Amino acid sequence: MIISNYYEDPDTLHLGTEKVRAYYVPLSVNNGSRLIDLNGDDWMVQWFKNIFEVDDSIKNGILSNPDTIQVPSCLNILGYDNHHYSNLILPIPFDPPYVPTDNSCATYVKKVHIQKDSDELYYLNFDGVDSCFYLWINGHFVGYSQVSHATSEFNVSSFIQNGENTISVLVLKWCDGTYFEDQDKFRMTGIFRDVYILKRAKNHIKDFYIKTIMPGAENYLAQKKNSFFSRRVLFGQDNEYSNKPAIAINIQDIHGKIDSVEIEVFSPQNELLTTQKIVVDPLDYYQFTYYVDEPLLWSAETPYLYLVRLKTNDEIIEQKVGLRYIQIKDAILFVNGRSIKLKGVNRHDSDPYTGFSITKDQLIMDLKLMKKHNINAIRTSHYPNSPWAYDLYDEYGFYIIAEADIETHNTDHLYGGGRVNYNYDDQIIQDSTFGLLCSDPIYKKTILDRVERCVIREKNHPSIIMWSLGNESGYGPNMEEAAKYIHEIDKDFLVHYESSIYEMPDHQNDLSNLDVYSRMYMPVDKCEKYCLSDTAKPLVLCEYSCAMGNGPGDLEDYFAIIYDYDSFAGAFVWEWCDHAIYGGIAENGKKKFLFGGDSGELLHDGSFCVDGLVYPDRRPHTGLFEYKNVWRPIRMTESQDEKGESVLSFTNTMDFLSSNDILEIRWSLFLDHKKINEGVLHQNIQPRQTVDINLSDFPINNKVREDMYLIFRYVKTKSIRNISDLVPIGSELGIDQYILQKVYRRFNGSGPKSQILQNDDQKLIIRCKGSYKYTFDKLRGTLMDVQVDNESLFKKPMEYNIWRAPTDNDKRFLRFWKTVGYDRMKTKVYESSVSESETFTKITFRIGIGAVGIQNFMALNVKFLVHYNGSLSIIMDAQKNEIFPVLPRFGIRMFLANNFATADYIGLGPYESYTDKCRASYYGRFKTTISEMHEDYIVPQENGSHCDCNYLSISSPNYTMATVGDGFSFNVSYFTQEELERAKHNFELEESSYAVVCIDNKQNGIGSASCGPMLIDKYKLSETNLNFHQQFMFSKN
Repeated sequence: MIISNYYEDPDTLHLGTEKVRAYYVPLSVNNGSRLIDLNGDDWMVQWFKNIFEVDDSIKNGILSNPDTIQVPSCLNILGYDNHHYSNLILPIPFDPPYVPTDNSCATYVKKVHIQKDSDELYYLNFDGVDSCFYLWINGHFVGYSQVSHATSEFNVSSFIQNGENTISVLVLKWCDGTYFEDQDKFRMTGIFRDVYILKRAKNHIKDFYIKTIMPGAENYLAQKKNSFFSRRVLFGQDNEYSNKPAIAINIQDIHGKIDSVEIEVFSPQNELLTTQKIVVDPLDYYQFTYYVDEPLLWSAETPYLYLVRLKTNDEIIEQKVGLRYIQIKDAILFVNGRSIKLKGVNRHDSDPYTGFSITKDQLIMDLKLMKKHNINAIRTSHYPNSPWAYDLYDEYGFYIIAEADIETHNTDHLYGGGRVNYNYDDQIIQDSTFGLLCSDPIYKKTILDRVERCVIREKNHPSIIMWSLGNESGYGPNMEEAAKYIHEIDKDFLVHYESSIYEMPDHQNDLSNLDVYSRMYMPVDKCEKYCLSDTAKPLVLCEYSCAMGNGPGDLEDYFAIIYDYDSFAGAFVWEWCDHAIYGGIAENGKKKFLFGGDSGELLHDGSFCVDGLVYPDRRPHTGLFEYKNVWRPIRMTESQDEKGESVLSFTNTMDFLSSNDILEIRWSLFLDHKKINEGVLHQNIQPRQTVDINLSDFPINNKVREDMYLIFRYVKTKSIRNISDLVPIGSELGIDQYILQKVYRRFNGSGPKSQILQNDDQKLIIRCKGSYKYTFDKLRGTLMDVQVDNESLFKKPMEYNIWRAPTDNDKRFLRFWKTVGYDRMKTKVYESSVSESETFTKITFRIGIGAVGIQNFMALNVKFLVHYNGSLSIIMDAQKNEIFPVLPRFGIRMFLANNFATADYIGLGPYESYTDKCRASYYGRFKTTISEMHEDYIVPQENGSHCDCNYLSISSPNYTMATVGDGFSFNVSYFTQEELERAKHNFELEESSYAVVCIDNKQNGIGSASCGPMLIDKYKLSETNLNFHQQFMFSKN
């Protein structure tokens, strides 16, 4: 082996690296670049199955069989190693600090020409290498480093030569740090972030800290003494400045000797506010405070940024600064003295084409989508992002929970260990192994190093409102020391960590340095219970409402409780995007997105990574549309004034902006689903305030008998800054609807009495109105076929339907549903009858429904009314055995032949909607196609339903089937629920030769139980008495 075994040595985390500092890229005083960009497609690489195949020649950049690749990149994406996805299962045996002997690795070589200046220093930076690496330059060993998502900086001045230089890097797949990087993601390796050299003057600023303060300003809630300034009196502080926000610049580290620094401060409008030259005191690096007149404060809604420029004789360092103050008081999270709500999402670096190697353009695409859909906060799950990412968060306005590169999730699942109990009422949960590594003194250095590399590098960013110690790693003395360390940097920093709820049996947790109470997937009622308790810490759900597949379905319920309680600071959806690997184009033309197990992994977590609000290619799921409208900036509710007249109340849910600052409330009045009037509400609603508008102010005609409703659209009309904006003017930020009246439809008319053509033990055939023929299966109690002008419209007989292709969020129900046979139900007809009235022929069946090996779970009474006008009514009354689990759905299924392709419906649209996932949709009339209604989830499942409907028609070129009812649900698809359940991937789906029409009285809700709590009771299809009443009309076009 040509290398020292640092990769299994917890005492040697880094060798030859510089002290961690704030991130910046300096400029020359003449505005010349001091950055040598080493990114590019000219890196040579050679991959080895283990380090023992590597020989000494790699130190000199000699490779026997190299390829040329792009850096940054992930080697797995380029085909050098198998893809491997797991959530919590380590890809290696649990034997810290040791890793397998067959530890694959890759040698990178880069040739770079440098015109060396003897008056300059050269610092080589790696912003992300997984999992560890050894570095040589021109054949000389420079150093070693680990922590995949952190910057490693080397002073290579003594190794660089004038002319051509050879940089050689040996990257190992695993090291002792792998045990601390057990995040829920595809496991990849390589140099996946930027590589560059900084040319520095011999005398330069090494590190600095810029903090904004609100000294003595009562309206900013900044009364407590600030630890950062406890050493000395603020420069220039007197009564004149006592209530002004200030920018305080602290130069913390210098290389060489600097006598003075010139400091310039620019406004958000790029106006020079001050220029000061200060003398550097080598004994006390604190230098300068600037008090801001007429301050523009930073928040996620108002991301105003000042610019601080630090000038020495040779260099310029620029840092954007946001004036903001964060505080917790009375268990409430404040920014600039106002209670805020975190409307958040967890975001991984992930792309199906580039893995977790992400460019600025890729991140900006994410941020545009987030802003467009009312997301204001990001948790960097579960590691620091690229350093330039935080500049974007500052500029575009996001609250950030900045997470250290720590997750030891596998320790919670060691054989013989794990949780003793898990109860959401318990604030401390005993776990015998979860805190194993964060309690072991051997790894104290590891944990502190990873936290330091997160906090110090990003400390100057206003977007960061909390520092997270990591994710799902248990708790113990090492974590306690890390939390304490953050407060020693600045006691006003807020520290977050969810796994502090877990306690090792021989340890009592010290939570004194944690500032918020964080939980994952806490049910709504338990959140409310916590908020009602006597607590000093605000509640943050760092993960909630898992967006896996068709979901989430409980966002509105969490929204309500978050806004009901000031102590509920907010929540972060799990998660932003589906993780998947692009696998080419399938034969049917669909993109193949692959997940766990598709690459032959021995142990994996399947499709658990396909759990985002957007698809891998960033097409929004309907769950993102749901999120957007739940968190819309204005909300309309109905109430009544003292006279009993209807009042529409509009509430501004924003924290800092009034409604007129950025949007208009545009209203439209619809009659029979046609817009007949429109206007704009000119009231300016202050943050978190409500304005009432009388319904009588709108031009409503109550004498007509048609569907009538008001729609309110919240449209962005202004930008608060004169810079490029992520959300364009004219974008719709949300929608509300007030339904004035609904008209329920029926197929009326008359015709001659129907004719019974056949009635025996097996079949009943009825002809009505000449061209209509209905055939019933008396043995199974169902409708076999419908003919119009002797043309059969059914491909298969109608079925009673209680099953649906399981959604990812049906996980907690599925075992029970399968046990009782809901997916394989059988019917038994006990009796039937036929009778006639003045307007219809009635066929009745008494049916039992059960499954093989299981007693009947439902008694069903069905009436088919063949109306003489040619229409058909289906009326069902069912009694479900109360000991059986909730139903997936209750309704019927039809199979239409003859090229049915288009749909016209009145109900909730245009997006798929369910009882608990319907806030993105509104009541209206929508025309679409069957293909367009299919939501093509990567893992096929129930999709495309529309609830609260009263009319549906489905048409082919020659025929139409229409149905009416009161608040029914439907979906129409070319895929059967059996096919959706069979296929593992969407590109494996095979269309049927007919249209599958499901008409339901109800469906079970969606929820978020794939990784969260059980579906909320009010959304469960738990009724034991069920009914169904639909009228159908089949016709020729």
